Amino acid sequence: MQLNRDNLQYYVILLSVCGLVLCVCVAFEINLIFSITLTVWTGLIIYTILDIKNNIAVFLFLIAFYILLLGREVAHFFFDFPRHYVYSTTIDEKSYYLLIISLIGLFVGFIIAENCKAIYNRSLIQNNKSFSKYSRNIFLLCIGIAIIRTLERIKFVMTVGYVNSYTTEYTERFEFLMYFSAFSNLALCMYLASKPEKKETIKIFALYEIYLVLTMFTGIRATIVIGNFIMIIYFVLRDRHEGGWISKRMIRMGIIALPVAFALLYLFEFIRTGRAFESRGLLYSAIDFFDQQGGSINNIKRVVYYKDSITDLNLVSLNSLHNALFENAIARQFVEIKVYTNNSIETATLSNSLPHRLSYLVYGGGYLSGHGTGSSYIAELFHDFGFVGVLIGNIIYGFLLKKASQINFKNIFADTILLVVCFSILYSPRNNFDGFITEFFTLHKIVFSALAIFVYLLIYERNYKIKLR
Repeated sequence: MQLNRDNLQYYVILLSVCGLVLCVCVAFEINLIFSITLTVWTGLIIYTILDIKNNIAVFLFLIAFYILLLGREVAHFFFDFPRHYVYSTTIDEKSYYLLIISLIGLFVGFIIAENCKAIYNRSLIQNNKSFSKYSRNIFLLCIGIAIIRTLERIKFVMTVGYVNSYTTEYTERFEFLMYFSAFSNLALCMYLASKPEKKETIKIFALYEIYLVLTMFTGIRATIVIGNFIMIIYFVLRDRHEGGWISKRMIRMGIIALPVAFALLYLFEFIRTGRAFESRGLLYSAIDFFDQQGGSINNIKRVVYYKDSITDLNLVSLNSLHNALFENAIARQFVEIKVYTNNSIETATLSNSLPHRLSYLVYGGGYLSGHGTGSSYIAELFHDFGFVGVLIGNIIYGFLLKKASQINFKNIFADTILLVVCFSILYSPRNNFDGFITEFFTLHKIVFSALAIFVYLLIYERNYKIKLR
């Protein structure tokens, strides 16, 4: 659905839905601050749906935002699901204020991006077809290695168990292959930015989906969710750009597949943790799914609750970037730095990792057995910079998501960067803030990217220019 924002109907729909949500919250006597949070989120969702083709990355981020940060609170307030962790009303409301500020920041970022024209419309690489073939071959190499490594990881997890895999030392059989597989997402984005044909893209996506499904058997669900989000974003972008990429049949199949996917993800939680499954009806299972996944809001609450126990942690929102810059093989030759791995008391107390510290504070001995809290970009920003930092961080996110939704396939480099950024930002409600930056400062990715581009410019572009003569 697409409505012009100058049209009165646009605002009628927007205000009506938001008003309805607010009225429902009042009727259920929901906490006022959370009611406002849910209403603001609803307003942004309607904003994106009414022009979905120009807001697809924004829309999917808001879905992730709801599932990972709002879902558990909705289950508690509307369906009387018990709290997993109980904090004071003051702490609860402070977390809701942070969510509201985050949503406002996202919206400000959207607006800035809408009014900011692209600077670079011309790419260094002019021959898209040759680059498409070249980047496809790189991706096939990397994803093949990634699948082999994933199968090895599955074998390890099945041997020691999902939870124990976080505390048991895992030795790569061929460690150097890790660098190839880690490059697969970037190689995929390079390929997609080159505007391949639809049939070729579907073949690549089919192979990529096989890899994503395999990653689930390592106990990790995020990879398959984010990977499918990227594929949805790409199909919408190409359909908006040239048409013919999304049919009514595909939409119907997507609608049918969505509840099936949710059901599988829900059941997988019981399989990987070894919990007994007890069926209580479809509605209960649907609500329980959001209750399971919405625990990341507790990381925001924990940063407030444990503030006196994490004062020694500095710039945790940039910790991944720090690790990428100073814990790589070259940097360690010049800077003596301790590298912490796995769940241990040393990692929890001496490293600068917020998720490890919170996990140790919350679970104690359970952390040493493999349990963890994860993180949240909002929690990290609030710990480092307070309310202002949360606002600015979300403005940056909103800007990048909007720009990713407006990819015009005129600049392969810029489009690749925006697609790569989406991988990190879409999962940031449960992950680090700086993941979208770290992607471009990891040593092996810098080396691989530079080498790949150099070889292409040296061989393919030179041959292309010779043919033109």
